[in-house]
Amino acid sequence: MIRVYCEHITPRHQYIFDFIFKDILGSECHLTNDREQFVSSPDPKINYSSEEIPGTIRFMPHGLLSEEGVKNQEIQFNKSDTKTIELLNTGTLEQLNNRTHDQWPFDPFAIAFYLVSRYEEYLPFKPDEHGRYRVENSTAYKEKFLHVPLVDAIAHELKKLLENKNSGLKFPGQPFSFVPSFDIDIAYAHLGKGWVRATAAWMKLFLTADFSQVNERIKTLTGEIKDPYDNFSLHSELAKKYRHPLLYFVLLGDFGRYDRNTFFKSERFRKLLLELSLSAEMGLHPSYRSHLRPDIFEEEKRRLGDLVKKEISRSRFHFLRLKFPESYRMLIAQGVTDDYSLGYSTQNGFRASTCTPFLFYDLQKEEITKLRLHPFIFMDSAMIDHLQLTPQEAFNEITGLVDQVKKYGGEAVGIWHNYSLSEKGQYKGWQEVLIRIMEQYQDQYQ
Repeated sequence: MIRVYCEHITPRHQYIFDFIFKDILGSECHLTNDREQFVSSPDPKINYSSEEIPGTIRFMPHGLLSEEGVKNQEIQFNKSDTKTIELLNTGTLEQLNNRTHDQWPFDPFAIAFYLVSRYEEYLPFKPDEHGRYRVENSTAYKEKFLHVPLVDAIAHELKKLLENKNSGLKFPGQPFSFVPSFDIDIAYAHLGKGWVRATAAWMKLFLTADFSQVNERIKTLTGEIKDPYDNFSLHSELAKKYRHPLLYFVLLGDFGRYDRNTFFKSERFRKLLLELSLSAEMGLHPSYRSHLRPDIFEEEKRRLGDLVKKEISRSRFHFLRLKFPESYRMLIAQGVTDDYSLGYSTQNGFRASTCTPFLFYDLQKEEITKLRLHPFIFMDSAMIDHLQLTPQEAFNEITGLVDQVKKYGGEAVGIWHNYSLSEKGQYKGWQEVLIRIMEQYQDQYQ
């Protein structure tokens, strides 16, 4: 049990101290504003106040945790303290505890709350063409610590500080887990299209004189070869061989410009989803327009539940379209307990600066919710389409990120698409990346 003294306790205090000490470090944490009780307690102590209390580790509050609502915050890294900047950017904070006093040059709890609550995403910003928050807007990108789970690094330095000051104190921490997840945006390249879409596909192939694709389509439809996007048996084989969980997010929206999956009434598609659900967890991939449309979301969630005959409690928004706090309020109202949308479409890294799943904090209501957010740290399409990495470069980047998660005992979630494993065109060599990554972190899921 860690005792924390605060002059005033708000939901923000409770939220971030619970996240750091319970969720990341696996310990109990008790906040109090009773100074006498705090002083008399035999438990390890943190003084998070403006008051001087002898014999305690003290952190001077910035003030963010005592505020309500959202306003522009002036986030400044002290450029004169070059060592602190270097440590923050690399996540190697050990030297902070080598200083001659307990006072760090920043408020770790305010920084953690600002980053994990996604405070900056509530403020006005210039969105991208899909209405999304741009990675370039983020503090982590601007200050060059996007590839660092900074909040976890801070938590583990707090752990070291407390263990050094309290003989016999040990934090249990959390186990590392590697979670490969797959978005089924387009289940098949040629099969299950329906006669209207199939006719349009034939016309496009002949008009462009793409006869290699015509030949492939004919062979696929006649059963001579397997549909190039149908590599689901590979996922299952790898998961079984290397003892990984499988997690799918399925797009079941009505056909549109950005929603082009197989028709949900296709018998082939329905059979595929039911088979996948027997050995994998199934989540909804809400369609492009659904992130602010409860009526659309509800219908798509019903479709998936009916198809796999399971209650659906997991979600990841298609195109990663989400808006704070409206999109997450909608998920809560629809009975979703876990969301996997938090990450960027153009860059790998830690969008919330943590590798530990956390509860969504509604800043407008100042409320701790029960919706748990699972940030992802890499996505195949970001590496292929935007970063334009080679398969080997992608493997190196992924292992670099996952190894950091492993260091802190977090959850490493990655996103794959079955079409990127087709070994066709620009996707040549990417199936091998999946195989090597699954092997590299085999049997790591606790």
